[in-house]
Amino acid sequence: MTFRRLAFSNIRQSWHRYAAYFLSCVFSVTVFFLYSSFIYHPDIVSGKVSGGELISGLIVMSQFMIMMFSFFFVLYSSSAFLRSRKKEFGLFTLFGMTKWQMRRMVIYENMIISLLAIACGIAAGAVTLKLFLMVLSRLLRIDTPLPFYISLSSVQITIIAYLVLFTLITLFSLRKVGKLQIIQLIKAEKQTRKPPRFSWMLFVASLVLIGTGYYMAYNTDLLNIAANFFPTIGLTFIGTYFLYTQGSTAIVKLLSYNKRYLYSGTNLLNVTQASYRIRDNARVLYTITLLSAVVLTASATFFVVDKGLQIKAEAFNPFQFSVLQRDGEGRPLAMNKVKETVESHGHQITAAITTPIVQAYVKDVYSFNKGAAAISVSKYNEIAANKQFAKVKPITAGVYWIDQSEYIKYIDSSYQKAVALDKVTIRVEGVSQSYTAKVIERIEQVVMSPSYTADLLLVVPDDVMKQLQSTAPVAEKRIIYNIDWTDGNEALPLVQNLKKQLAADSIYHVSSRIEERNEISQTTSLIFFIGIFISLLFFIASGSIIYFKLFSDLQEDQAYFRSLTRIGLTLSEIRRVVNVQVGLVFFLPCVVGSIHTMFAMKTLSNLLLENIMGYASTIVCAFIVMQFIYFLAARRTYLKKIMQEIVI
Repeated sequence: MTFRRLAFSNIRQSWHRYAAYFLSCVFSVTVFFLYSSFIYHPDIVSGKVSGGELISGLIVMSQFMIMMFSFFFVLYSSSAFLRSRKKEFGLFTLFGMTKWQMRRMVIYENMIISLLAIACGIAAGAVTLKLFLMVLSRLLRIDTPLPFYISLSSVQITIIAYLVLFTLITLFSLRKVGKLQIIQLIKAEKQTRKPPRFSWMLFVASLVLIGTGYYMAYNTDLLNIAANFFPTIGLTFIGTYFLYTQGSTAIVKLLSYNKRYLYSGTNLLNVTQASYRIRDNARVLYTITLLSAVVLTASATFFVVDKGLQIKAEAFNPFQFSVLQRDGEGRPLAMNKVKETVESHGHQITAAITTPIVQAYVKDVYSFNKGAAAISVSKYNEIAANKQFAKVKPITAGVYWIDQSEYIKYIDSSYQKAVALDKVTIRVEGVSQSYTAKVIERIEQVVMSPSYTADLLLVVPDDVMKQLQSTAPVAEKRIIYNIDWTDGNEALPLVQNLKKQLAADSIYHVSSRIEERNEISQTTSLIFFIGIFISLLFFIASGSIIYFKLFSDLQEDQAYFRSLTRIGLTLSEIRRVVNVQVGLVFFLPCVVGSIHTMFAMKTLSNLLLENIMGYASTIVCAFIVMQFIYFLAARRTYLKKIMQEIVI
C-alpha cells in the first residue's frame, strides 16, 4: 500500500471525525471567495457603484479576520487530531514506520483535506454568488443589481491564500509527529482517569466573580463605562473559568445529598459522567463559551445598532420633511407648489405647520450657558395636537423648559442646578435686553428636529415671542416648515423631487426622515450583513470543536457503554444517557454564553437609553436554534457509532 492510499484510507475510515472540521473549512473558503468576488467585480473596480471603495475596504478587513480565525481554528483542530491518534502512531512505529514516513503520511492527509476544502468552497461560492450579489445590491440601494460574474482574480487569490494557510498549519503540525516514545504513544489511551479536584472556595469565588461582573454590567452607563468596562470583562472571564473547573464537581457533591434523585433511573450515571466530561473539557468549554459570548454580543450589537438608529432617526425627526429658512432672506416656501408635488406622487398632505423660532441661549448665576430656541405657546400646541402629545396651558408669563436631548441626564451638574432653578434668563445674540421668567414645568419631548432648533426648547408666551422676533437680528431668526404626508415610508422619490425643486435657492436647508433612515440603513445593514457571515463562521467553528471533542473520546466512550450493557443497562437507557452527555457539551457553553450576552446587551441598553433586550433576544434565540440543529446532527452520528459497537 502506498502512502497516498494509506492517507485516503485513514480519512475514509475516520470521516465521522473529519466531517465537521472539513465543513468548517469549506464554509470559510466560501465566504472568503464571495467577498473576493465582490471586490474584483467589474462594476466595483470601475467605480460604477457609489461608495464601492469604502465597502471594499470593509470587506478586506473582514477577509483578514476570516483568515486569522481560520488559521487558529485549523491549527487547533489539526493539533487535536494528532493528539487523538497517538495510539495509531505508536502502532505504525511498532510495525516499522519511521518518523519521516509518518510525517509524509500526515502531509498527504492534510493535502487531501485542503484541496477538497478549497475546491468545494469555491464551488459552493460560485453557486451562491448570484444570491450574494443580489442581497448586497439591495443593501447598497443599487437600482440595477450587480450581474453575475466570477473573476479569475478572486479564484486565484482564494486558492493561494488557503494553500498558504494550510501549508503553514501542516508545517506546525509536523513538529508534533514523532516526538514521543513508542511506549508513550501506545499507552496514551490507557491512562487512569483521576477523580476531579475540587475547592468549595474556588466554586464560591466563581459565583461571586460572575455575580459582581453581572451587577456592574447591569448598572453601567455613560457616566461609568470607562471605569467599569475592563473590570466587568475580567471578573466575568475569570469567574467563568472557575465555574467550569469547579462547578460540575460542586453540583455532584450537592446532588449526592439527595439520595432519592441520585439513585433514580440513570441519574447517577448522568451526574457522575457529566462531572468528568466537564472537567476533562473545561478549557475547551470555557473557550467556546467566551467565543459564543463575543460572537453573540457582536451580532446582537450589529442588529441593535441597525434597528436602533433607524428608530432614533424617526424619533428625532418628528416630521417627514422639514425645511429651514432664515427669516427675511428669500421668498417664503410656496406651500401650494409643495402640495401639488406631493399629490403628483400619489400622497396627501396631513400636516403643514410653519413655525417661527428665535435662536437664543440661557444663563444663570451658576454660569450655565446653553444654546436654546424660543417658540410660542400657540405653535407648540399646534405641533402637539398634530403629533398627539400633551399640550401645555396657555401662559402670559413664565416659560416651559422642553428637553429634546436623550442624553440630558448625563449633562454636568451645572445643568442639573440650572434646571432646578425657579427662574431662567433668556438672551439673544446681538440684543442687549434679556428676558427673565419663571420655569413653570420641565418636559422631555422631541418637538422638532434638534438639528434645526436645539436640544433645549423654551416655550414662551405669544406676546413675548413677538417681542423677541421684533428685536432679534435676522441671523438669529428662523422659519421651519414642517410637512407630513400619507405613506411616508414609501416616499423617497417624492423627497428627492422636492429637494431638486428647492436646490436652486440656497437659503433653504432640507432634512427628511426617510432619507436619514435610508442612509443609516444602507451603512448599518451592510455591516450587519458582513458581520453575520463572520459570526456564522465563528459559530460553525465552535460547533466543530465540540463535535471533534466528542469523537476524539469515541473509543473510550464505546468501551464505557459496552461495559454498562454487561451490567444490565438497556439500549433505551443508553440513548437517554447519550442525550444528556452530548446535550450538556453542546448547550452548556451556549446557555452560559447567552447569559453573558444578555447582560452585555443590558449595558448597551443603558448606553443607548433604549430598551433593546427584545432585539438581543432575537439573536440569542436564533443562535440557540442553530445550536440545537447542530446538536441533533452530532448526536445522531455519535449515537450511531456507540450503538454499532454495543451491538457487535
